Amino acid sequence: MNNTKLKNKYIRLSMKHKENKLTFNPEANVIARNLPKTLDQKQLFDLFKQHGSIVTCKLEVDQRGESKGFGYIQFKTKEEADKAITALNGSKVGKGEQEKEITVSQHMKLESRCNTQQEHFTNLVISNLPADFTEKQLRGLFAPFGDIISIKMIEGQGKGFINFKMHEQAAEAIKKMHLKHQIQNQAIIVQRHIAKSDIDLNRGQNSNPISSNLSRTFENNVFIKYIPLKASQNDVRKYFEENPDDILSVKLKTIYKKNMEQTEANALYQSAFILYKENKFAQRCIQLHDQKIPTGLADATKPLGVDFWMTKEEKKQEDRNQQQQMVQTFLHQIVENFNIQQNPNFRGGRGGRGGRGFARGGRGGRGGRGGRGEGRGPRGDNNGKYRNNSGNQ
Repeated sequence: MNNTKLKNKYIRLSMKHKENKLTFNPEANVIARNLPKTLDQKQLFDLFKQHGSIVTCKLEVDQRGESKGFGYIQFKTKEEADKAITALNGSKVGKGEQEKEITVSQHMKLESRCNTQQEHFTNLVISNLPADFTEKQLRGLFAPFGDIISIKMIEGQGKGFINFKMHEQAAEAIKKMHLKHQIQNQAIIVQRHIAKSDIDLNRGQNSNPISSNLSRTFENNVFIKYIPLKASQNDVRKYFEENPDDILSVKLKTIYKKNMEQTEANALYQSAFILYKENKFAQRCIQLHDQKIPTGLADATKPLGVDFWMTKEEKKQEDRNQQQQMVQTFLHQIVENFNIQQNPNFRGGRGGRGGRGFARGGRGGRGGRGGRGEGRGPRGDNNGKYRNNSGNQ
């Protein structure tokens, strides 16, 4: 029965001891990552059992019973765990297209992992590369930093992945190349690659590690709506760059009619993503151009929408804040109307405070509605959209 599958979950059998805690040595706990999706729990057990006595083995699966690509192996002793790590880390598992180079290491407790995961990494993701950039070119660009174990380019996306042999080599590559090296007038972005398994390992923490990483990298990134279709990347750079080298990168994306084929006839406008060198340049861009018609930028006739770019998590949080504020305003109006009906001489209270601006740059909220006797409360200040400020209180 051990390692057999029942209702999308694997059965794990082990001996029960009176002092069960003593049989689970935390230093003998191993985690295997980047496993082929076709590898089941029994195969994972068989892969590791030749290196020592396994107390328990668990392959992490989703609700459908499909592998998440990582699993845990608890050995009896630290020596056996070390032996398995030495033998299997970096080895290839699977056949054909499913063959993968797995990563095997000691599994640390959450608090220890949080302290060290930012300090030890070898995998990097490089983005903002030309769409036709090749693996050979990427290798040539990063080879000076040390031994490269593997390299991969995502065709047509301008994104690649590099796995160095040592953490120090990866860290040096970030230090020397991130937003400092330019290709075709665009600064490349070099970051630690956070695998999906790391997100699963960090569930329950306050923030998604990928979202946190993006927030730090793009804290000076401005998102602009309603760029004319005829405007080129160079046109946008010239229009929004007050001084040479203010802008590190410009990306344009065409927006099409909803649920329509992406053809020229269905194109509506472009959105721009502008990464500034400093936060003050990004703030000035918002102050100068938000809700203004960009006279001189192609055939512009519509005011721009300019704000700090936000991650999906931040957008969701902003939406939740706005919904909360709407509910509070609605409840306030109900109470106000009830009081007026009960007491015609009821005098309305002061208007509520303006909503607080979102932590990374949302708009200031709308002031709460005052009682009928006093009129409306003040509208929240839009300064909430500028970083480190909030709506009028």
